[in-house]
Amino acid sequence: MWGGDSSNRVNGNLGSRSADDSLDIQRCRPPDNPIDRVRDGREVVRVAIHAGEPDATDIHPALDLEPELLVHMVHAEATHLERVADSGTPVVVCPRSNAVTDVGLPPVSDMLDATTVALGTDNVMLNSPSMFREMAFTAKLTDVSTADVLRMATINGAEIAGLNCGLIEEGRDARLVVLDGTSPNLSGAKDPCRAVVRRAGVDDIKDVIRP
Repeated sequence: MWGGDSSNRVNGNLGSRSADDSLDIQRCRPPDNPIDRVRDGREVVRVAIHAGEPDATDIHPALDLEPELLVHMVHAEATHLERVADSGTPVVVCPRSNAVTDVGLPPVSDMLDATTVALGTDNVMLNSPSMFREMAFTAKLTDVSTADVLRMATINGAEIAGLNCGLIEEGRDARLVVLDGTSPNLSGAKDPCRAVVRRAGVDDIKDVIRP
């Protein structure tokens, strides 16, 4: 059965699962609703299910619901990732949040081999919603390359959200963050990608460009 409230979050129970074990199903709607879609004349929002966070027991039930994306997947195993790959379901990982709640770290490298993976910051009560901090944490505590981490924070997230940005190329919307290469964090960096992922912060932002 499904239960909802006036917020953008809906909790769902599967079978005999208790309320405490309910799947966390979240309707993803940014402020200007860029990923809202219309299907058969009705507004449809993308549905994200938080699964595989404390353990793996809710991952298969979550996939059975055919969500448009999964969040966390800390305890995803090979059989889960096979289903993710077959269904083309993207995943958003939130490593800092997982560290705070002490549930482990997601197998990001294996996920990248199976599907599109983006970075998220999860609950603002646990961590600041800083993509810079999320990138640095992920790069330092997983075996994922800094280039992959940067893609997870930019083009992959945009792709999952259905946005035409995240990459600088002709035909893309120009949503750019300009960083100050002379800042203490970035000055003299020999590898700009590594410096941005592992060292940059909000204080290094020089300008934000939006169409």
